[in-house]
Amino acid sequence: MAAVSRQRAILVAIKTILNAHAELSGYNWAVRKRAYNRGATWAPGGWVCYAPYTSDYHENTLDEIVFAAYVVLVEPSNGDLEINDELHAGALEVAFDIFHNKSNAYLPGAIKDLNTDVRFVSGDYQMVITMTDATVGAVFDPSAFDANFDVSGITVMVRARVPRLNATALR
Repeated sequence: MAAVSRQRAILVAIKTILNAHAELSGYNWAVRKRAYNRGATWAPGGWVCYAPYTSDYHENTLDEIVFAAYVVLVEPSNGDLEINDELHAGALEVAFDIFHNKSNAYLPGAIKDLNTDVRFVSGDYQMVITMTDATVGAVFDPSAFDANFDVSGITVMVRARVPRLNATALR
């Protein structure tokens, strides 16, 4: 069986949720490594980007991994600091509200579906998602202004319980 990335599956689920929302679908969300191209040139659109994740150690057979994703909105700037700032900030508030403090029955749909995905409920990739949360990121990144873009983002955290890998997984 080919290796499956739990983090990638979560990023794709976040992208699916954002594209399915009526107010956010116009940004054509996609998964990328970063919200800018090589050489730090920005590209307009909605981007779900990889972020470092953490694993908290527990003294039982389950660990909690907090997978993180940067949800970044990049729009061409027209040089005016007032035009479109309300739409830009409003879109991020909608994305924030989708993921902020959601658990159990209130988990966003595509993320909740990962709890029933065969790849993640059996074998070495067992995972149970328990909660999502969001925090506000940098608003209107100053480096993007130099490239004539308005860039804002949030960080989405997805908490999952996973069994600890041990020597039995190497057999």
